[in-house]
Amino acid sequence: MNSRSSRNGTQSLQPLAASLFWATLATSALSAAACGSGADECISLKESCSPTLSTDYNTIYASVLSTSCGTGAGVTTCHGSAGSPSGLSLADPNYAYTSLLSGAPHARVVPGDPACSPLMARLTSGDANVRMPKGGAPLGEGVVCAIQSWIREGAVR
Repeated sequence: MNSRSSRNGTQSLQPLAASLFWATLATSALSAAACGSGADECISLKESCSPTLSTDYNTIYASVLSTSCGTGAGVTTCHGSAGSPSGLSLADPNYAYTSLLSGAPHARVVPGDPACSPLMARLTSGDANVRMPKGGAPLGEGVVCAIQSWIREGAVR
């Protein structure tokens, strides 16, 4: 094989390699954009469910977050104060909202995307060591559905 035919062979492969590179990059970008910070962090959720509460933040906070996870639950070591070891305080509705949507190191709620919201993964986990509320009974399906719907609707305050 002479250098000319080798070079021609390489030249004909370059457009194919470039096309494959860009296709792979576009697919990766779409996966990340479609699901928060990465597809591997998302879970499967039912597309439709029946909430047993109003899907507005104030109702969810008063009926669930405060009573099952925050100071109302008597579990102040979890999410009951600003200095809680979990890094998420649910003691105040305004602070809780801000923390859920922009908490460090990562937001727990991805507005519009409940499947990629870590909060939903914690509420629906089959592992009792992961599922929230920790040490408590799992939230009812209708309550989890209300939170899922709130997130799907944009997690509006």
